Amino acid sequence: TAGTVADSVATSELTTSLAYIPLNTAGPAVTLTIPASGRVLVSVTSGMTGSSGAVSCVMSFAGTGANIFAASDANAVTLSAGTLQRASASSVLTLPSAGSTTFTAMYKREGGGGAATCAFVNRSIMAIPLP
Repeated sequence: TAGTVADSVATSELTTSLAYIPLNTAGPAVTLTIPASGRVLVSVTSGMTGSSGAVSCVMSFAGTGANIFAASDANAVTLSAGTLQRASASSVLTLPSAGSTTFTAMYKREGGGGAATCAFVNRSIMAIPLP
């Protein structure tokens, strides 16, 4: 589809954060010119491993530029397991402003207690403008 943008980061990174944060090797991130319709399809993908089966690993995305918004569970891919799994989640957004918007992947973990971690590897993000 014309206008599609995509980015990936292979580096494996850990987080213990219970709130969405960028990882030490930030990204991936893409910049897209939002069409007049305001509609865009954004997809995030990652391999994820929790330090135990009681840990959920979560990847979402935040927006900056013409449209500013925080990462949200509603747009996230979430996996719970102590073994590596890879999954994707896609969201259709209707944004209020046409113009250049950067979508940046953000990460957190849920559950598992204070020492729990989530590892994220082979991470990617894609955005497609919609009519």
